[in-house]
Amino acid sequence: MPKDKSQLFTFNPDEEGTLPFDTNSKRNVTDQLAWAKREDILETIKPNKIPVSLLLVNIDRDNNIGNIIRSANTFGVREVLIYGRKKFDRRTSVGAEFFMKFRHIRFIEEIAPLKQEFDLILGLEQTETSVELHSYKWPENQNILIAVGNEGKGLPQEVLDICDTTLEIEQYGTTRSLNVSVATGIVLYDYRVKNIV
Repeated sequence: MPKDKSQLFTFNPDEEGTLPFDTNSKRNVTDQLAWAKREDILETIKPNKIPVSLLLVNIDRDNNIGNIIRSANTFGVREVLIYGRKKFDRRTSVGAEFFMKFRHIRFIEEIAPLKQEFDLILGLEQTETSVELHSYKWPENQNILIAVGNEGKGLPQEVLDICDTTLEIEQYGTTRSLNVSVATGIVLYDYRVKNIV
């Protein structure tokens, strides 16, 4: 947790699901967008959005959520759904939070209905039936939700129950798992690379 609590950010999305834009905050945007208005930036990035949303489940550590939001913005994720803790250290998201759509899932009972909203739900989790990411073929033209969980406990059973498939990143070292924000970035990059048009 940062010593300067002013850097902690609890999101309260507006009716469109985006965060109120702080015109005084430093922005980390590409050079061609540095002087653009927020509305123009949102319009510019819209064609680069992918049919992928993220479900962050009980993620610990403020920096993990911020880093995932930054990766989500970088790879063009449509929406970030957060279940559980919703505070994060905005220094790690470096302004990406102002250009993302958010939704807060407040109760575990709101998880199961996501099955009707998305064509495919994938869990990033090591299970006996996990598919290795390098061999996974991403489906075309489907609205996808990728669920990522707490580093220690992983995804709870209620979330695993709605997953169509679980994906696993193959590893070659001595550690059992990757940091959740690193793993999420790898999966999003894999989607982008395998779906270049």
